[in-house]
Amino acid sequence: MTQPRDEFRNEAAMLLPKDTADTSGSANPTTPANHPPFFPERSLTVVDVVDLPWEEIAVRASQHEQRQEVPLIESVAAALGESLTHLLASESLPGFAFDECRVSPQDRVLTIPVTALLHRQPVWFLGDIHGDMLALEAAIAFIDAEHHDAVATGLRPSSVQPLLVFLGDLIDDGEHSLAVVLHVLERALSSPGTVCLLAGNHDEALGASSPAVHVASETSSGTESEPQSELPTAGALPATTVMSSEPLYPEPSVSAPTRPTAPEWQAPPKPLASTSIPISILPPRPRTLPTFVNGLLAVLGFGASADSNGVPVASSDFDKTTLRGASSSASPEKPERNPVRSPATVPQNVPAATQADVLPTARNDEAREREMSSPVTPQPRESELGSQRATFTANVSPATFAVWLNEPHRPIAAHSIARAFITLIRRAPRALFFPDGLLVTHGGVPQTDIHGKLDASIDAWNAPEALHDFTWVRLDPYARRKKPARDIAGPDIGREDLAAFAELAARKARPVRGVVRGHDHIAVRMRFDADDIGPPVLTLNLLSQRLQRELTGPVARTPCLARWNPGAMPTVYRLLIPPSIIAGRSSAETQEPGSLSN
Repeated sequence: MTQPRDEFRNEAAMLLPKDTADTSGSANPTTPANHPPFFPERSLTVVDVVDLPWEEIAVRASQHEQRQEVPLIESVAAALGESLTHLLASESLPGFAFDECRVSPQDRVLTIPVTALLHRQPVWFLGDIHGDMLALEAAIAFIDAEHHDAVATGLRPSSVQPLLVFLGDLIDDGEHSLAVVLHVLERALSSPGTVCLLAGNHDEALGASSPAVHVASETSSGTESEPQSELPTAGALPATTVMSSEPLYPEPSVSAPTRPTAPEWQAPPKPLASTSIPISILPPRPRTLPTFVNGLLAVLGFGASADSNGVPVASSDFDKTTLRGASSSASPEKPERNPVRSPATVPQNVPAATQADVLPTARNDEAREREMSSPVTPQPRESELGSQRATFTANVSPATFAVWLNEPHRPIAAHSIARAFITLIRRAPRALFFPDGLLVTHGGVPQTDIHGKLDASIDAWNAPEALHDFTWVRLDPYARRKKPARDIAGPDIGREDLAAFAELAARKARPVRGVVRGHDHIAVRMRFDADDIGPPVLTLNLLSQRLQRELTGPVARTPCLARWNPGAMPTVYRLLIPPSIIAGRSSAETQEPGSLSN
């Protein structure tokens, strides 16, 4: 185990202004005035963690993974029920770290004062997890062991606990997304103030719709659709707000950013009328279906027909995913990068070996906007009518968690936890501005087309476009500038774009001297970009194995996390899990490569 540093409380206190006599009641003390524009580091301190009980960690990870299955999930949900009910009754996230730093319950961009960090020691940053329970358990084991060593040597009081800042993307890709969510929720609820959860793009993209009857209720912003009756949930978990496949914006009163108009031929898709079970909606097609396609369908036994708009309708219950490529793909000049997915359900009559191949169908942006104005609730399976199960959607790929939840045998307790997670992500912060100038977020920073709005009003920092960019934007370390793009979910920005935002943020008393983020998946699970143009950027991934969408490289990877180093870039810790343990748990070698998007 590495030797712990000096007491964290003293390091944080160094950030206080020299003339600050008493900061106990200060709401937002300023940072020292003579800071250079950016952190000066051109290299990082990296520590390799070797001496941990890896076999024991792997066993505990397996035990946590088993809790997402029947019957353990029922008892876990029941144990969390009362605490989650109390949490969801609030407008923000009481008990989560930095919740007291919100200006209002709707605030998603938080300025962290020094006083919020004096008694939290140390602060750890954990990047994308994507259902990797082994990497999460290894990181928590290391953090707890380091804390135990510091307390045992007298460098840290036993009354304080380390603070974990999750950079988002807890779900998808891996097979144990629910187990990861449960582990994070349990730590947050059992040790209030020790967990801060930022929203990642995969977390934000998850939505749920309910087959329950809806009634209109008046809200402060107008009319909103709410469930008339609660879903039956384990542990008395309340039903959360019914979600659509639209990206999750922080408040119902805030509308989604305007999307470009799709071509006229891309008419909104219509639900299939030839079956009573929810299957993916076929993409829009030209009114005239080529004769040879009709003949091919007949040969294959699908018995294709067309509706009044010329859209082919399959008579079989099986989703004809093989027919999507010929006539419904996006323009080859500009392929769609963030297709909106229909409910990721699997028909009951599809063999188990084929279910993994049934993917949701892409919808265009115009169709999504029309669906928001005239929503169509997916019809539940006949076997689910009595249980009022939710149907989960996602507008990213891969949507592994939504597909997993929509499998027929998943218990209602799993749906309850997932719906609670959706509500928590809606309220979660998108960016943290630390007092020393460190910006912590999942994706990037707002694009240059809204910098004028951000400069004119502090309220614009919580506008949908800004929150979207903090979560979805990627940083291109090789580009100087990038043209703003609002027609795709994950646009890039360049180094000069980041520098322009840092200059803007400094005028708003939110200096950006360095950035810690996740989002981009790095082969070695960390990347440090520094030059003379903008602030240095550290990208972190807490992933112990190769993802399905990573087409090359070894299966075993080295998950990385970082520790806040006040006044400088964080220190990176690499968890050297033995490759034999990772390979024994990995399914990357036996699965086909997945989608490359998002």
